[in-house]
Amino acid sequence: FGYSPLKWMKGRLTCYRMGAYHPFAANPAAFGNGTTRGNMYQARTDFKLRKYWSGHVVYERLAPGSFHANPDKAWFLRFEVIFHIEKSHEF
Repeated sequence: FGYSPLKWMKGRLTCYRMGAYHPFAANPAAFGNGTTRGNMYQARTDFKLRKYWSGHVVYERLAPGSFHANPDKAWFLRFEVIFHIEKSHEF
């Protein structure tokens, strides 16, 4: 799902359904006996404030499935600001 509430701002919401072809036969403390890796939900907003300034904010939430032995949810948050330098070189 994408949206653009302002001319200088764009956003999107994404859901990733992750799976595995077969269970991973390794350390049972880390891996479960299922094939569902889980669902990851992502919200991202990109912005361009001026000619040289842009950035984005990303939030991700992971709900692990039966592939993992530990069902604890996880999250990730990142803020990034970018300064663009434009200079052309002639050879």
